[in-house]
Amino acid sequence: MPSLADVLLHTVDGVFAVDSDQRISFWNPACSQLLGISAEQAVGRPCSEVLKGRDPFGVPFCRPGCCVSRLGQGERAPQTFSLWTLDAKGEKLPLSVSIILVPSHQND
Repeated sequence: MPSLADVLLHTVDGVFAVDSDQRISFWNPACSQLLGISAEQAVGRPCSEVLKGRDPFGVPFCRPGCCVSRLGQGERAPQTFSLWTLDAKGEKLPLSVSIILVPSHQND
């Protein structure tokens, strides 16, 4: 059976993961194609710095300590939501975001 990472690498949906410090730890090829940002450019950087997401009203959503980051600390966060971001060319891009909490393993 393929690992979760193998499955996520080959899905047509953009998928990324963040660690407990809100730094991107995984960025699949579909994210690269959608946003024009390579994994090398994204991994290791704060997700708020890469996505610069805003809600549908233009209010900044992505920021240090956002509600999504607190999900791993047991707080509630939206499971799906709309987000606007800019691609690498500066074009406004609507995203439909789904959140899945995947527990990490220290030795993985």
